[in-house]
Amino acid sequence: MWEKLGRPGVFFLDFRPLANPLCICADPDLAEFLTRASAHFKTSAPKSKIAIEQLNPILGHENLLNKTPRQTNASIPVVLGHVTTLMSRIFAAADTCATIRMDVLAKDFSADVSAHLALGQDLQVQKSKDGEGVKSRFGLITTMHTLAHLYPKTPMSRFEFIRKAKTAFYSRLFDAHALRYLKPFLDGDAETANSLPHCIFSLTTPLKPLAPAGLQSTLHQLRTFLFAGEDTISSVLQWSIYELFKHPHVLHDVISEHDAILGPDPLTALAGRNAPTLLQKLPYTTAVMKEVLRLHPPAATSRHVPKGSNFTLTVNDPLSGKDVEMELDGTSPTNQLTPPFPPPPKQDFYINHHIIGRSPLLWGPSAHIFSPSRFLPSPSPNNPHPTTAFRAFERGPRACIGKYLALLEIKIFLVALGEAYKSKKGLRWEKVGFRGVEVDGMEEVFDVSVLTHQPVDGMRGVWWWERERGGEEKGGL
Repeated sequence: MWEKLGRPGVFFLDFRPLANPLCICADPDLAEFLTRASAHFKTSAPKSKIAIEQLNPILGHENLLNKTPRQTNASIPVVLGHVTTLMSRIFAAADTCATIRMDVLAKDFSADVSAHLALGQDLQVQKSKDGEGVKSRFGLITTMHTLAHLYPKTPMSRFEFIRKAKTAFYSRLFDAHALRYLKPFLDGDAETANSLPHCIFSLTTPLKPLAPAGLQSTLHQLRTFLFAGEDTISSVLQWSIYELFKHPHVLHDVISEHDAILGPDPLTALAGRNAPTLLQKLPYTTAVMKEVLRLHPPAATSRHVPKGSNFTLTVNDPLSGKDVEMELDGTSPTNQLTPPFPPPPKQDFYINHHIIGRSPLLWGPSAHIFSPSRFLPSPSPNNPHPTTAFRAFERGPRACIGKYLALLEIKIFLVALGEAYKSKKGLRWEKVGFRGVEVDGMEEVFDVSVLTHQPVDGMRGVWWWERERGGEEKGGL
Protein backbone atom coordinates (compact mmCIF):
# COMPACT_ATOMS: atom_id res chain seq x y z
CA MET A 1 0.00 0.00 0.00
CA TRP A 2 2.77 2.44 0.96
CA GLU A 3 4.70 1.69 -2.23
CA LYS A 4 1.61 2.13 -4.42
CA LEU A 5 0.88 5.49 -2.79
CA GLY A 6 4.34 6.73 -3.75
CA ARG A 7 6.07 6.23 -0.37
CA PRO A 8 4.40 9.14 1.46
CA GLY A 9 5.54 10.26 4.91
CA VAL A 10 1.99 9.87 6.20
CA PHE A 11 -1.25 8.45 4.83
CA PHE A 12 -4.72 7.98 6.24
CA LEU A 13 -6.87 4.87 6.58
CA ASP A 14 -10.52 5.87 6.99
CA PHE A 15 -12.41 3.23 8.99
CA ARG A 16 -15.53 5.30 9.59
CA PRO A 17 -18.21 4.47 10.71
CA LEU A 18 -16.62 1.47 12.47
CA ALA A 19 -13.71 3.49 13.88
CA ASN A 20 -11.96 6.82 13.53
CA PRO A 21 -9.44 7.33 10.71
CA LEU A 22 -5.91 6.21 11.47
CA CYS A 23 -2.90 8.21 10.35
CA ILE A 24 -0.04 5.88 9.37
CA CYS A 25 3.29 7.54 10.08
CA ALA A 26 6.25 6.51 7.90
CA ASP A 27 8.31 9.64 8.57
CA PRO A 28 10.86 9.39 11.41
CA ASP A 29 10.84 13.17 11.91
CA LEU A 30 7.09 13.18 12.56
CA ALA A 31 7.51 10.08 14.72
CA GLU A 32 10.20 11.90 16.68
CA PHE A 33 7.92 14.89 17.19
CA LEU A 34 5.10 12.68 18.49
CA THR A 35 7.36 10.77 20.89
CA ARG A 36 9.34 13.69 22.30
CA ALA A 37 8.35 16.49 24.64
CA SER A 38 7.25 19.59 22.72
CA ALA A 39 5.21 22.76 23.00
CA HIS A 40 2.16 20.70 22.05
CA PHE A 41 2.85 17.74 24.34
CA LYS A 42 4.82 18.26 27.56
CA THR A 43 5.76 14.58 27.94
CA SER A 44 5.23 13.48 24.31
CA ALA A 45 1.92 12.68 22.66
CA PRO A 46 -0.14 10.34 24.87
CA LYS A 47 -0.62 6.71 23.97
CA SER A 48 -3.52 5.97 21.63
CA LYS A 49 -6.76 5.55 23.57
CA ILE A 50 -7.87 2.89 21.09
CA ALA A 51 -4.73 0.82 21.71
CA ILE A 52 -5.08 1.26 25.47
CA GLU A 53 -8.74 0.20 25.37
CA GLN A 54 -7.78 -2.94 23.46
CA LEU A 55 -4.89 -3.79 25.79
CA ASN A 56 -6.64 -3.02 29.09
CA PRO A 57 -8.66 -6.27 29.21
CA ILE A 58 -5.42 -8.21 28.64
CA LEU A 59 -2.92 -6.23 30.72
CA GLY A 60 -5.25 -4.49 33.18
CA HIS A 61 -6.12 -0.81 33.53
CA GLU A 62 -3.10 0.03 35.72
CA ASN A 63 -0.44 -1.49 33.46
CA LEU A 64 3.21 -0.62 32.93
CA LEU A 65 2.72 1.32 29.69
CA ASN A 66 3.38 4.55 31.55
CA LYS A 67 5.77 3.28 34.24
CA THR A 68 9.58 3.11 34.36
CA PRO A 69 11.15 0.28 36.45
CA ARG A 70 14.95 -0.03 36.51
CA GLN A 71 17.10 -2.75 34.98
CA THR A 72 20.21 -3.88 36.86
CA ASN A 73 23.16 -6.13 36.08
CA ALA A 74 21.89 -8.54 38.72
CA SER A 75 19.77 -10.13 36.00
CA ILE A 76 22.80 -11.52 34.09
CA PRO A 77 23.09 -14.76 36.17
CA VAL A 78 19.36 -15.35 35.81
CA VAL A 79 19.44 -14.90 32.03
CA LEU A 80 22.57 -17.03 31.69
CA GLY A 81 20.98 -19.89 33.62
CA HIS A 82 17.87 -19.91 31.46
CA VAL A 83 19.91 -19.60 28.24
CA THR A 84 21.74 -22.77 29.32
CA THR A 85 18.40 -24.56 29.65
CA LEU A 86 17.28 -23.27 26.24
CA MET A 87 20.47 -24.52 24.60
CA SER A 88 20.04 -27.96 26.19
CA ARG A 89 16.59 -28.19 24.54
CA ILE A 90 18.10 -27.16 21.20
CA PHE A 91 20.86 -29.77 21.62
CA ALA A 92 18.23 -32.45 22.29
CA ALA A 93 16.45 -31.47 19.07
CA ALA A 94 19.76 -31.60 17.16
CA ASP A 95 20.44 -35.12 18.47
CA THR A 96 17.32 -36.39 16.68
CA CYS A 97 17.23 -33.89 13.77
CA ALA A 98 13.64 -33.20 14.74
CA THR A 99 11.59 -30.44 13.12
CA ILE A 100 10.51 -28.05 15.85
CA ARG A 101 8.84 -24.66 16.18
CA MET A 102 11.29 -22.18 17.62
CA ASP A 103 8.45 -19.99 18.89
CA VAL A 104 7.64 -22.62 21.53
CA LEU A 105 11.21 -22.79 22.83
CA ALA A 106 11.70 -19.02 22.57
CA LYS A 107 8.50 -18.19 24.46
CA ASP A 108 9.29 -20.70 27.20
CA PHE A 109 12.74 -19.15 27.59
CA SER A 110 11.53 -15.54 27.73
CA ALA A 111 8.69 -16.50 30.09
CA ASP A 112 11.22 -18.14 32.41
CA VAL A 113 13.41 -15.02 32.46
CA SER A 114 10.52 -12.55 32.86
CA ALA A 115 8.84 -14.55 35.63
CA HIS A 116 12.14 -15.14 37.44
CA LEU A 117 13.00 -11.44 37.41
CA ALA A 118 9.48 -10.30 38.31
CA LEU A 119 8.74 -12.84 41.03
CA GLY A 120 12.20 -13.93 42.15
CA GLN A 121 11.23 -17.57 41.58
CA ASP A 122 12.21 -20.06 38.91
CA LEU A 123 8.90 -21.35 37.50
CA GLN A 124 10.83 -23.85 35.33
CA VAL A 125 8.66 -23.15 32.30
CA GLN A 126 11.23 -24.69 29.95
CA LYS A 127 11.43 -27.87 32.02
CA SER A 128 7.65 -28.29 32.39
CA LYS A 129 5.77 -30.64 30.09
CA ASP A 130 2.63 -29.52 28.30
CA GLY A 131 -0.42 -30.11 30.47
CA GLU A 132 1.54 -30.04 33.71
CA GLY A 133 2.33 -27.34 36.31
CA VAL A 134 2.39 -23.83 34.90
CA LYS A 135 1.53 -25.33 31.49
CA SER A 136 -1.57 -27.18 32.70
CA ARG A 137 -4.95 -26.25 31.20
CA PHE A 138 -5.45 -23.39 33.64
CA GLY A 139 -1.81 -22.88 34.67
CA LEU A 140 -0.13 -19.47 34.72
CA ILE A 141 1.68 -19.79 31.37
CA THR A 142 -1.32 -21.33 29.60
CA THR A 143 -3.47 -18.52 30.95
CA MET A 144 -1.01 -15.92 29.59
CA HIS A 145 -1.02 -17.49 26.13
CA THR A 146 -4.81 -17.73 26.08
CA LEU A 147 -5.14 -14.06 27.02
CA ALA A 148 -2.71 -13.08 24.24
CA HIS A 149 -4.83 -14.88 21.63
CA LEU A 150 -7.97 -13.14 22.94
CA TYR A 151 -6.53 -9.73 22.02
CA PRO A 152 -9.07 -7.89 19.78
CA LYS A 153 -7.83 -7.65 16.20
CA THR A 154 -10.54 -5.68 14.35
CA PRO A 155 -13.04 -2.87 15.11
CA MET A 156 -15.76 -5.53 15.05
CA SER A 157 -14.17 -7.21 18.09
CA ARG A 158 -16.25 -4.97 20.33
CA PHE A 159 -19.26 -7.09 19.39
CA GLU A 160 -17.60 -10.43 20.19
CA PHE A 161 -19.26 -10.98 23.56
CA ILE A 162 -18.01 -14.55 24.02
CA ARG A 163 -14.43 -13.35 23.55
CA LYS A 164 -15.02 -10.60 26.11
CA ALA A 165 -16.38 -13.12 28.63
CA LYS A 166 -13.37 -15.41 28.09
CA THR A 167 -11.01 -12.46 28.52
CA ALA A 168 -12.64 -11.53 31.84
CA PHE A 169 -12.43 -15.14 33.07
CA TYR A 170 -8.76 -15.62 32.17
CA SER A 171 -7.88 -12.18 33.57
CA ARG A 172 -9.30 -13.18 36.97
CA LEU A 173 -7.53 -16.53 36.71
CA PHE A 174 -4.20 -14.81 36.01
CA ASP A 175 -4.67 -12.53 39.02
CA ALA A 176 -5.36 -15.55 41.23
CA HIS A 177 -2.08 -17.17 40.12
CA ALA A 178 -0.18 -13.89 40.57
CA LEU A 179 -1.50 -13.35 44.10
CA ARG A 180 -0.10 -16.72 45.12
CA TYR A 181 3.40 -15.79 43.94
CA LEU A 182 3.26 -12.24 45.32
CA LYS A 183 1.93 -13.27 48.72
CA PRO A 184 5.27 -12.76 50.60
CA PHE A 185 5.43 -9.15 49.46
CA LEU A 186 1.76 -8.37 49.92
CA ASP A 187 1.68 -9.90 53.41
CA GLY A 188 4.79 -7.99 54.51
CA ASP A 189 6.94 -11.12 54.90
CA ALA A 190 10.33 -9.38 54.90
CA GLU A 191 12.36 -12.55 55.48
CA THR A 192 10.92 -14.35 52.44
CA ALA A 193 11.01 -11.24 50.27
CA ASN A 194 14.67 -10.55 51.10
CA SER A 195 15.54 -14.11 50.09
CA LEU A 196 14.54 -13.30 46.49
CA PRO A 197 17.38 -10.98 45.39
CA HIS A 198 16.49 -10.90 41.69
CA CYS A 199 12.84 -10.04 42.19
CA ILE A 200 11.76 -6.69 40.78
CA PHE A 201 8.82 -6.53 43.15
CA SER A 202 11.17 -6.77 46.13
CA LEU A 203 12.45 -3.35 45.01
CA THR A 204 9.10 -1.77 44.13
CA THR A 205 6.49 -3.29 46.46
CA PRO A 206 6.35 -1.98 50.04
CA LEU A 207 6.49 -4.68 52.68
CA LYS A 208 3.12 -3.81 54.13
CA PRO A 209 -0.49 -4.63 53.21
CA LEU A 210 -1.60 -2.77 50.09
CA ALA A 211 -4.85 -0.90 49.62
CA PRO A 212 -7.18 -2.40 46.96
CA ALA A 213 -6.08 0.17 44.37
CA GLY A 214 -2.40 -0.56 45.05
CA LEU A 215 -2.99 -4.29 44.82
CA GLN A 216 -4.76 -3.96 41.48
CA SER A 217 -1.95 -1.78 40.15
CA THR A 218 0.67 -4.33 41.27
CA LEU A 219 -1.13 -7.18 39.53
CA HIS A 220 -1.43 -5.18 36.32
CA GLN A 221 2.26 -4.23 36.36
CA LEU A 222 3.09 -7.92 36.61
CA ARG A 223 0.87 -8.72 33.63
CA THR A 224 2.56 -6.09 31.48
CA PHE A 225 6.06 -7.22 32.45
CA LEU A 226 5.34 -10.88 31.68
CA PHE A 227 3.43 -10.31 28.43
CA ALA A 228 5.86 -7.76 27.01
CA GLY A 229 8.89 -9.81 28.02
CA GLU A 230 7.66 -13.07 26.52
CA ASP A 231 6.21 -12.02 23.17
CA THR A 232 8.70 -9.39 22.02
CA ILE A 233 11.89 -11.17 23.06
CA SER A 234 10.75 -14.50 21.61
CA SER A 235 10.09 -12.82 18.25
CA VAL A 236 13.56 -11.21 18.13
CA LEU A 237 15.21 -14.48 19.15
CA GLN A 238 13.48 -16.39 16.33
CA TRP A 239 14.38 -13.84 13.67
CA SER A 240 17.97 -13.71 14.95
CA ILE A 241 18.33 -17.45 14.31
CA TYR A 242 16.75 -17.08 10.88
CA GLU A 243 18.99 -14.22 9.73
CA LEU A 244 22.25 -15.61 11.15
CA PHE A 245 21.89 -19.03 9.52
CA LYS A 246 20.72 -17.40 6.30
CA HIS A 247 23.90 -15.25 6.39
CA PRO A 248 26.61 -17.50 7.91
CA HIS A 249 29.36 -14.95 7.22
CA VAL A 250 27.62 -12.66 9.73
CA LEU A 251 27.51 -15.48 12.29
CA HIS A 252 31.24 -16.07 11.74
CA ASP A 253 31.95 -12.39 12.42
CA VAL A 254 29.85 -12.53 15.58
CA ILE A 255 31.81 -15.54 16.82
CA SER A 256 35.13 -13.84 16.01
CA GLU A 257 34.11 -10.87 18.14
CA HIS A 258 33.15 -13.15 21.03
CA ASP A 259 36.50 -14.94 20.84
CA ALA A 260 38.39 -11.64 20.82
CA ILE A 261 36.51 -10.01 23.71
CA LEU A 262 35.28 -12.91 25.85
CA GLY A 263 38.19 -15.31 25.35
CA PRO A 264 38.26 -19.04 24.61
CA ASP A 265 35.34 -19.80 26.97
CA PRO A 266 32.78 -16.97 26.50
CA LEU A 267 30.04 -18.46 28.70
CA THR A 268 32.44 -18.84 31.63
CA ALA A 269 33.49 -15.21 31.12
CA LEU A 270 29.84 -14.12 31.33
CA ALA A 271 29.50 -15.94 34.63
CA GLY A 272 32.25 -13.79 36.14
CA ARG A 273 32.18 -10.41 37.84
CA ASN A 274 33.29 -8.58 34.70
CA ALA A 275 30.29 -9.77 32.66
CA PRO A 276 28.52 -6.36 32.56
CA THR A 277 31.66 -4.66 31.23
CA LEU A 278 32.37 -7.40 28.68
CA LEU A 279 28.82 -7.32 27.32
CA GLN A 280 29.23 -3.62 26.59
CA LYS A 281 32.29 -4.36 24.43
CA LEU A 282 30.47 -6.30 21.70
CA PRO A 283 29.60 -3.65 19.07
CA TYR A 284 29.11 -6.08 16.18
CA THR A 285 26.82 -8.34 18.20
CA THR A 286 24.80 -5.25 19.16
CA ALA A 287 24.70 -4.22 15.49
CA VAL A 288 23.33 -7.66 14.55
CA MET A 289 20.53 -7.32 17.11
CA LYS A 290 19.64 -3.85 15.85
CA GLU A 291 19.60 -5.04 12.24
CA VAL A 292 17.25 -7.89 13.18
CA LEU A 293 15.00 -5.38 14.96
CA ARG A 294 15.12 -3.01 11.98
CA LEU A 295 13.88 -5.64 9.55
CA HIS A 296 11.60 -7.53 11.93
CA PRO A 297 10.20 -5.14 14.58
CA PRO A 298 8.03 -7.09 17.06
CA ALA A 299 5.78 -4.12 17.84
CA ALA A 300 5.10 -0.45 17.12
CA THR A 301 3.35 2.40 18.91
CA SER A 302 0.17 4.45 18.52
CA ARG A 303 -0.18 8.04 19.68
CA HIS A 304 -3.26 10.18 20.25
CA VAL A 305 -3.71 13.87 19.42
CA PRO A 306 -6.06 15.35 22.05
CA LYS A 307 -8.79 17.75 21.01
CA GLY A 308 -7.78 21.38 21.24
CA SER A 309 -4.01 20.78 21.09
CA ASN A 310 -3.72 22.95 17.92
CA PHE A 311 -1.83 20.19 16.15
CA THR A 312 -1.51 20.67 12.38
CA LEU A 313 0.19 18.53 9.78
CA THR A 314 1.44 19.56 6.34
CA VAL A 315 0.73 16.91 3.71
CA ASN A 316 0.86 16.75 -0.07
CA ASP A 317 -2.54 16.67 -1.75
CA PRO A 318 -2.20 14.03 -4.50
CA LEU A 319 -5.01 15.61 -6.55
CA SER A 320 -3.87 19.23 -6.51
CA GLY A 321 -0.16 18.49 -6.09
CA LYS A 322 0.09 21.20 -3.43
CA ASP A 323 1.25 21.04 0.18
CA VAL A 324 -1.71 21.74 2.44
CA GLU A 325 -2.20 21.96 6.19
CA MET A 326 -4.55 19.69 8.09
CA GLU A 327 -5.77 20.39 11.61
CA LEU A 328 -5.84 17.03 13.36
CA ASP A 329 -7.07 17.91 16.83
CA GLY A 330 -10.77 17.72 15.96
CA THR A 331 -11.41 21.47 16.11
CA SER A 332 -11.66 22.32 12.40
CA PRO A 333 -14.72 21.18 10.39
CA THR A 334 -12.82 20.97 7.08
CA ASN A 335 -9.37 21.44 5.60
CA GLN A 336 -7.73 22.36 2.32
CA LEU A 337 -7.70 18.88 0.75
CA THR A 338 -9.67 18.32 -2.46
CA PRO A 339 -12.26 17.00 -1.82
CA PRO A 340 -12.34 18.14 1.85
CA PHE A 341 -11.45 15.42 4.35
CA PRO A 342 -13.61 16.00 7.45
CA PRO A 343 -11.30 15.57 10.44
CA PRO A 344 -12.39 13.15 13.15
CA PRO A 345 -13.14 14.39 16.67
CA LYS A 346 -9.83 12.82 17.68
CA GLN A 347 -6.85 11.57 15.69
CA ASP A 348 -4.65 8.55 16.31
CA PHE A 349 -1.22 8.08 14.72
CA TYR A 350 0.27 4.63 14.14
CA ILE A 351 4.07 4.86 13.88
CA ASN A 352 4.78 2.02 11.47
CA HIS A 353 8.16 0.55 12.38
CA HIS A 354 8.06 -1.91 9.50
CA ILE A 355 7.78 0.81 6.85
CA ILE A 356 10.31 3.10 8.55
CA GLY A 357 12.77 0.24 9.04
CA ARG A 358 12.67 -0.84 5.39
CA SER A 359 12.32 2.54 3.67
CA PRO A 360 14.90 3.11 0.89
CA LEU A 361 14.38 6.84 1.51
CA LEU A 362 15.99 6.40 4.94
CA TRP A 363 18.31 3.41 4.60
CA GLY A 364 19.36 3.73 0.99
CA PRO A 365 19.16 1.13 -1.80
CA SER A 366 20.31 -1.61 0.61
CA ALA A 367 17.28 -1.12 2.89
CA HIS A 368 16.00 -4.65 2.20
CA ILE A 369 19.41 -6.29 2.78
CA PHE A 370 20.49 -7.74 6.14
CA SER A 371 23.64 -5.71 6.80
CA PRO A 372 24.59 -5.26 10.49
CA SER A 373 27.60 -3.10 9.55
CA ARG A 374 25.24 -0.16 9.04
CA PHE A 375 24.96 0.07 12.85
CA LEU A 376 28.67 0.03 13.63
CA PRO A 377 30.21 3.20 15.13
CA SER A 378 31.75 4.08 11.76
CA PRO A 379 29.07 3.03 9.29
CA SER A 380 29.82 2.56 5.64
CA PRO A 381 29.09 5.63 3.49
CA ASN A 382 26.88 3.34 1.41
CA ASN A 383 24.57 2.74 4.36
CA PRO A 384 23.67 6.19 5.74
CA HIS A 385 20.63 6.56 7.96
CA PRO A 386 19.28 9.24 10.29
CA THR A 387 19.48 8.52 14.00
CA THR A 388 15.71 8.82 14.33
CA ALA A 389 15.10 6.04 11.78
CA PHE A 390 15.86 3.22 14.23
CA ARG A 391 12.77 3.07 16.43
CA ALA A 392 12.51 -0.58 17.50
CA PHE A 393 12.26 0.46 21.16
CA GLU A 394 10.78 3.85 20.30
CA ARG A 395 12.30 7.05 21.61
CA GLY A 396 11.51 9.77 24.12
CA PRO A 397 9.90 9.62 27.59
CA ARG A 398 7.63 6.71 26.69
CA ALA A 399 10.31 4.50 25.12
CA CYS A 400 10.35 0.77 25.87
CA ILE A 401 11.10 0.17 29.55
CA GLY A 402 12.51 -3.29 28.84
CA LYS A 403 15.04 -2.23 26.19
CA TYR A 404 18.20 -3.15 28.07
CA LEU A 405 16.81 -6.41 29.42
CA ALA A 406 15.71 -7.46 25.91
CA LEU A 407 19.16 -6.69 24.44
CA LEU A 408 20.82 -8.50 27.33
CA GLU A 409 18.78 -11.69 26.81
CA ILE A 410 19.38 -11.82 23.06
CA LYS A 411 23.08 -10.95 23.42
CA ILE A 412 23.73 -13.77 25.90
CA PHE A 413 21.78 -16.19 23.69
CA LEU A 414 23.91 -15.23 20.68
CA VAL A 415 27.06 -15.93 22.69
CA ALA A 416 25.76 -19.39 23.56
CA LEU A 417 24.64 -20.02 19.97
CA GLY A 418 28.06 -19.05 18.63
CA GLU A 419 29.76 -21.41 21.07
CA ALA A 420 27.60 -24.31 19.91
CA TYR A 421 28.14 -23.42 16.25
CA LYS A 422 31.95 -23.56 16.51
CA SER A 423 32.01 -26.62 18.78
CA LYS A 424 33.45 -29.92 17.62
CA LYS A 425 30.01 -31.23 16.70
CA GLY A 426 29.01 -27.97 14.97
CA LEU A 427 25.40 -26.99 15.70
CA ARG A 428 23.44 -26.09 12.56
CA TRP A 429 19.87 -25.03 11.75
CA GLU A 430 17.84 -25.11 8.57
CA LYS A 431 14.46 -23.53 7.89
CA VAL A 432 11.64 -25.80 6.75
CA GLY A 433 8.20 -24.92 5.42
CA PHE A 434 8.30 -21.22 4.61
CA ARG A 435 11.80 -20.92 3.20
CA GLY A 436 12.37 -17.18 2.88
CA VAL A 437 12.32 -17.29 -0.94
CA GLU A 438 11.35 -13.94 -2.38
CA VAL A 439 8.00 -13.98 -4.21
CA ASP A 440 7.00 -10.80 -6.08
CA GLY A 441 9.62 -8.87 -4.15
CA MET A 442 8.40 -10.01 -0.73
CA GLU A 443 9.87 -12.69 1.52
CA GLU A 444 7.74 -15.77 2.01
CA VAL A 445 8.52 -15.77 5.74
CA PHE A 446 6.58 -12.93 7.30
CA ASP A 447 5.09 -11.78 10.59
CA VAL A 448 1.52 -12.17 11.75
CA SER A 449 -0.06 -10.13 14.52
CA VAL A 450 -1.08 -11.85 17.75
CA LEU A 451 -0.46 -9.57 20.73
CA THR A 452 2.81 -8.60 19.04
CA HIS A 453 4.26 -9.59 15.66
CA GLN A 454 5.40 -13.22 15.41
CA PRO A 455 6.82 -15.32 12.52
CA VAL A 456 3.95 -16.81 10.52
CA ASP A 457 4.83 -20.49 10.99
CA GLY A 458 6.46 -20.34 14.42
CA MET A 459 9.86 -20.41 12.67
CA ARG A 460 9.76 -24.16 12.01
CA GLY A 461 13.18 -25.63 11.37
CA VAL A 462 15.58 -28.52 11.90
CA TRP A 463 18.54 -28.43 14.29
CA TRP A 464 21.37 -30.86 13.52
CA TRP A 465 25.06 -31.54 14.14
CA GLU A 466 27.35 -30.84 11.18
CA ARG A 467 30.14 -33.25 12.20
CA GLU A 468 27.74 -36.15 12.76
CA ARG A 469 26.34 -35.73 9.25
CA GLY A 470 29.86 -35.61 7.90
CA GLY A 471 28.88 -33.11 5.23
CA GLU A 472 30.17 -29.73 4.21
CA GLU A 473 28.97 -26.61 5.94
CA LYS A 474 25.93 -25.15 4.27
CA GLY A 475 26.03 -21.53 3.08
CA GLY A 476 22.54 -20.44 4.05
CA LEU A 477 19.00 -21.43 3.23
